[in-house]
Amino acid sequence: MQRALAVNTVCRVCGDSREEPLSEAKIAMPPRRQWVCQMRKQLWVVVTALLLSQSASAEEADWRIYGFTDSDTYLLLYSVPDVVRGPDSVRVWTQQVTVSKKSVEELAKDARLMATVKGRTAASYVPPLAALEKMPNDQIGPLIALEEMTNERRFPTQSMMLTEIDCKNARMRFLQLTMYTKDGKPGVTNTVPSDWEYAQPQTNGKRLVSLICNPRLTAPANAPTSTPKS
Repeated sequence: MQRALAVNTVCRVCGDSREEPLSEAKIAMPPRRQWVCQMRKQLWVVVTALLLSQSASAEEADWRIYGFTDSDTYLLLYSVPDVVRGPDSVRVWTQQVTVSKKSVEELAKDARLMATVKGRTAASYVPPLAALEKMPNDQIGPLIALEEMTNERRFPTQSMMLTEIDCKNARMRFLQLTMYTKDGKPGVTNTVPSDWEYAQPQTNGKRLVSLICNPRLTAPANAPTSTPKS
C-alpha cells in the first residue's frame, strides 16, 4: 500500500500553492506538464519585464541644469518630475554629477544625441538656466547636450540631495544627502536636515531658488521629451 504524503504543490500546478495529499506515485510530474509549467513561467517573466520597461519609460528622467562648479568639473541639476510645491515651501531632488573631458569629447561622435540636440534647438527649447542668465545662442546647444547626457546617465552622480526651498524668504536647506561612490553606487546617506541658508546673490543656490520658485522657468512647456529615431 502506498504511503500518502503531504507536499506543497507550487510549480506542479503552475503557481497554485496549496497543501494536498499525494501518493508517491503521483509526486513525479509528467514531462509534458513540466514543459508547460516552464513555458508559463518564462512567459510570465517576459510579461513582467515588459510591464516594468513601460513603467520606466512612462517616467523618464528630466534633469535641468541650474549651475556649475568653478572648475566646471561638476554639473548641478534639478529633477523636474520631482518638484513638489507645498503651501510654504517647494521640495525637489537635486544632484551633482561629474563631467569628464572624455565624455564631452564623445558627444560630437554620437549622431543620435546630436540629432536630439538639433531637434530641441529647432523646437526653440531654451534651457531654464539659459533663460535665467540670458545666455547667447551659441551656449544653448551645449547646455541641451549636457542635460540630455545626464538624462541618459552618462555622467556619474557624486551626490543626490532632497532640497527644500522657502521661496518667500529666498532660503534653502537639505533634507537628505546621499554621497555616491566612485563606481556610481549610493554610499553614506545623511537624513538630518541642514540649517536654513539664505541664497546669496550670483551663486548656484540663488539660481536654483530663482528657477524653482518661478514655475514658468522651472520647466519650459516646449521642451521635447522624446528622442529622434536615427
